[in-house]
Amino acid sequence: MARFCSKCGTPLNDGQICPCQMTQNTGYTYPNSSTFNPTPQTEKKAFSFQVPAYDISSPRNFWASLKDNMGVGDPEANRDQCYETGMKIVPENLKANDGEIPVKQYRFATLRSRAAFMKAKGRMQITNKRLIFRAPGRSPAGRTLLQYEFDVNEIHGIRVQKGHRFSFWNLIIHGLLIALISYLMLMAFTESESVGLIVTFSVLFGLAGLGTFFLVKKKFFLKWLLCEITALLSYLSSSFSDTEVFWLVIACIFLVFTLISIFLHCFCPDMQFLVDTTSGTPAMIISRERGKGLFGRFGHEAQVATGYREVLPAEDTEKAIRELNSIISDLQTMGDLAVEKWKQD
Repeated sequence: MARFCSKCGTPLNDGQICPCQMTQNTGYTYPNSSTFNPTPQTEKKAFSFQVPAYDISSPRNFWASLKDNMGVGDPEANRDQCYETGMKIVPENLKANDGEIPVKQYRFATLRSRAAFMKAKGRMQITNKRLIFRAPGRSPAGRTLLQYEFDVNEIHGIRVQKGHRFSFWNLIIHGLLIALISYLMLMAFTESESVGLIVTFSVLFGLAGLGTFFLVKKKFFLKWLLCEITALLSYLSSSFSDTEVFWLVIACIFLVFTLISIFLHCFCPDMQFLVDTTSGTPAMIISRERGKGLFGRFGHEAQVATGYREVLPAEDTEKAIRELNSIISDLQTMGDLAVEKWKQD
C-alpha cells in the first residue's frame, strides 16, 4: 500500500523517509527523489583585493599605516605611543577600581633582549589598593606588554637584588668593532708618505683618549674607542718614524687603557625584584631570563621571569627601593590615611 508524507503529501515506499523531513532535521538539501545522498551546500566567496591606504599626515602615522598594510603588529595599537612615556598607569592605562586612589609611580626598569631586538620600559605604581608593574615595549613582530597586579593587603614583603653581571654580548660587539676599526685604519694608512698625518692624529686622539679616560664619568664605550684608535695610530707611527721605541711604548699604554675600558663596559647593571605574598610564594617576579635548567639567586626557575635577557635599573629604581616597603606598610596599617602622606602630585 502506498504511503504519503504527512508534511508535503509526497508518495513514499515502505520504509522510505521523505526528503522534506531530512532537510528540516539535518540542515542538508536533498534532491527530490528516493535516493538518499546528503550534500552540504557551501557558498563560494569571491576574492577581493583592497587597495592599501597610507596616512602621510605625519611620519609616525605613515609608519603605522605601513605596518597595518603589512600585517605587522596590531592596527589598534600601532599608532599609540610605544612606551607610554609620561602616562600614569591608573587611570590613563588602566581603569581605577571603586575608591582606588593612585599614590605614587616610578620609572622602575628597562627590559631588553638585544639579539631579538626587543625592548620595554617598566613603570611601577602603587595605589591604595594595588601594586602594579606595567612594561609596554616593542619587538620586530609588533608591540609587547608585561603587566603584574597585586592586592596591597596580600603583600608580605619585597626582595630586591641590584648589582652587575659580565655581558659576553658586549664582549663580542667590542671584538667585532676592534677588528673593523683595525682593518679600516690599516687600509687608510699604508703608505710611508702619510707619516705626518698619522703622527698628528696620534697626538690628537691620544689627548682625547687621556681626557675621557681620567676625567669623564662612565662612557666606557667612548673611552675604549678613543684609546683603541690611539693605540693603532701609535703602532703605525712606530713603523714609519725614526722614534720607533717611543711610539711602541705609547701604543702599549693605550692598549692597556683600551682593555680596561672594554672590561668595565662588559659589566652591565642587573636587577631582580620579587614581591612575596602572605603565603610565602612570590607573586611578582621581575628578573632576567637565565635559560632553562638554571635557577635564579632567589631559588626560582628562570621560566617564571620576565622573558627578557636583561633587566636594567631605570631613573627611579633607587627611590622606589627606598620607599615601596614603607608605603605598603603604611597602607596596610593606616589604610587611606597613608594616601595623603605619600601621594605624589
